[in-house]
Amino acid sequence: PIYTFLGENFFPKYEKKIDNNLPFKTSEEKGAFLQAMFDDDGSVSKEGTISITHKKDVINYISKLLNEFGIKNKKYLMKNKIHNKVYYCLRMSKFGNKKFLKYIGFKKPSKQKRLKDNPICLKYMPHNIKDMIGTNKECKTMLLNCKNKKCMYEWDYKGEGPFYATCPRCKSSVKVKV
Repeated sequence: PIYTFLGENFFPKYEKKIDNNLPFKTSEEKGAFLQAMFDDDGSVSKEGTISITHKKDVINYISKLLNEFGIKNKKYLMKNKIHNKVYYCLRMSKFGNKKFLKYIGFKKPSKQKRLKDNPICLKYMPHNIKDMIGTNKECKTMLLNCKNKKCMYEWDYKGEGPFYATCPRCKSSVKVKV
């Protein structure tokens, strides 16, 4: 082969690197970068978990950008036993999917459809507030899970203390502690 003829050092190894000082100034530019990364290298599981596997510096940069959008995520270390390589994986929290859809989304229709059709992985969620989506002085918007874990819905709450919320889809009610 030509590789052995020319020598090992003739073809230098290409090193992909992401610098923390990339020229993304606006949230639109950052969102477009994240969308491109997740469209190409990301995945959406059947359960709706969004994840991406890449090198450590890339995962750290993606995590930093997702945090700027308020999207919770976790970084994991994975080892490929066949190739004996270490990979870094980033997964988003299951209720961060709604924010991901709102701020970033996918261009690929198959990934966008899988994420939109998934009921945001309700089987792991208890009967209380899931996420404070937005808060102002008058109203708190919360992501709630219904009693029988079939639905998830947003609820605007004005006031203090526990209250009962009724799921608009299945009509079950749940007591929510604030």
